[in-house]
Amino acid sequence: MTIHAERFDPIERTGARRPPAGRRADGLAGFGLFADLTLADRAALLDAAGSLTFDKGDPIRADDQGDDLIVLQEGIAALGIDDDGRRAVLAVVSAPQVLNLACVMASTSPLATWRAAERCRVLFVPHSLFLGMVSRDPCLAAKAAATLANDYQDLVATAAAQRLRCAQERLADFLLSLSAGASGCAEIRLPYSKHLLASLLGMTPENLSRTMAALGPFGVSVQGADIRIADRQSLRAAVGRLGASVRSGP
Repeated sequence: MTIHAERFDPIERTGARRPPAGRRADGLAGFGLFADLTLADRAALLDAAGSLTFDKGDPIRADDQGDDLIVLQEGIAALGIDDDGRRAVLAVVSAPQVLNLACVMASTSPLATWRAAERCRVLFVPHSLFLGMVSRDPCLAAKAAATLANDYQDLVATAAAQRLRCAQERLADFLLSLSAGASGCAEIRLPYSKHLLASLLGMTPENLSRTMAALGPFGVSVQGADIRIADRQSLRAAVGRLGASVRSGP
């Protein structure tokens, strides 16, 4: 495992003039959880945070195995459970994202682990500092509750899809979600490896390849990581009919 460690803001060691709070707080730009914090509070979080860079495949954790708030600044991370040499992927997220809010809020150990799906830059914010801000700031507490609720809804939706939809439906839904801004024909690129995608969708890599091929008659063509959907609406309708047929049986 390759970990590149640094403090986020080594001003104290260099003796250089500290940037204004507004510039330091830019490191949390794009995070909805921190959107309503004052510039001073965002700067305080960054001043106290440690920064680590993880290479693809590395488990995302602090050197001291602490319970800090893990803030994904750059890259893509996958949440999964390891068992007897196998790994089941539960979710894949892109920066900006807070990875372990539930564990920090409940002061519990994680049931699943995050790994870097590509090179990631991560901040580790001391949990006591963050929880202190939550206790003093009703807006931050409400944001934290809303974030946890959204994360819960996403996990429920993923679990429901695994149990109620056939493989073609799950893959088609994923491809359609990547092309949500398009109408008619769409050309997209898979954001991460097919091996990771297969695990996320509850398939083996071999089954993913077969499922990709099975979507060919519905206008899906594959060239490596590049996907072309001839007509999004036709794909959605056709796969919906296929799923209904699979569930109803012969």
